[in-house]
Amino acid sequence: MARATVSPRIPLAGQIAAAISSWRYEPQRRDARLDLLRGYAVFIMIADHVGGESWLFAVTGGNAFFISAAEAFVFIAGLVMGVVYAPIAAKQGTRAVLAKSGRRAVILWLEMVLLTLVFALLSNARQPWWAPPLAVEEVPGWAWGIITMHRVYFLTDVLVLYTFLIAAAGPLIVLLRRGLTPYVLVGSWVVWAVWQIAPQRAAVPWAIEDGTVFNFAAWQL
Repeated sequence: MARATVSPRIPLAGQIAAAISSWRYEPQRRDARLDLLRGYAVFIMIADHVGGESWLFAVTGGNAFFISAAEAFVFIAGLVMGVVYAPIAAKQGTRAVLAKSGRRAVILWLEMVLLTLVFALLSNARQPWWAPPLAVEEVPGWAWGIITMHRVYFLTDVLVLYTFLIAAAGPLIVLLRRGLTPYVLVGSWVVWAVWQIAPQRAAVPWAIEDGTVFNFAAWQL
């Protein structure tokens, strides 16, 4: 009597490897994985800082880690700029990089100004704990400080930092393309180190009123 043929069983490790391989991300023009991580970082910032204590802390960490979602967002944004702008510099030249990053910085500045003014107006009307009292005669000077980025407002201050970083990214990418990476790294670390020792001497690009959290120099590392 003929014996039935038994197919060899695939080891568990092989099954896991096959399953992971099936999840492989197909290359696209835009890496959706980085967009997902950036979106998750934004979700964490909103849940931790705006929504108050809730069950969402189980998936956000409740802002109790060594780094915050804001730092993750800034890091990923810088990484994406490098990935996107490097081919532009190679194909179209450094002028295209400077033009593109400059336009993006201007758009961010406009968004920052608009969001800050609207948020401040709504906050001043409701008078929550974070809203500084503003007399009518103080509004023009306060608004001018926001427009010129010499002062910030609660919860929109990160946009000022982000605008500065995007504006600086274009010229820095040009320097990287020209082989000056060591100088860029040393310069960044020196700015960060000066902030740790004498923050009053590291007000880059200038001193910003109420800017106690998202200081450009402090975020170099």
